[in-house]
Amino acid sequence: TISYAQSRARFGETLAMRSRFVDELPDEQIEAVRLTLINRQGQINTAYRHPAPRAGNDTYGTIRVGSIVYHSRWGEGQILSKIGAGESTEFEVRFTYAGRKKLLARYAKLRLVR
Repeated sequence: TISYAQSRARFGETLAMRSRFVDELPDEQIEAVRLTLINRQGQINTAYRHPAPRAGNDTYGTIRVGSIVYHSRWGEGQILSKIGAGESTEFEVRFTYAGRKKLLARYAKLRLVR
């Protein structure tokens, strides 16, 4: 999947053109999908729908702020914040002996204790 912004800033100037690299793709392999909340006239696009998260994609969905987790190196800790979903989730954890750490879910391999 390749995507591009409807407008972008370049050298402090806002441009309403897509990258030339998108134009180099074969037409038969391009599917244009417009995912924008505001249309060109500045009105709300009522056809817009947020993409639904894929089922079973968030293996860290049961870990919430306040949960107690276990990390193989730093031991037990409490979740202070959670940003994102799935493997891109970023946790801030206060470990009993290691202090505060910011961890990315895909690497942290946290285990829920309670």
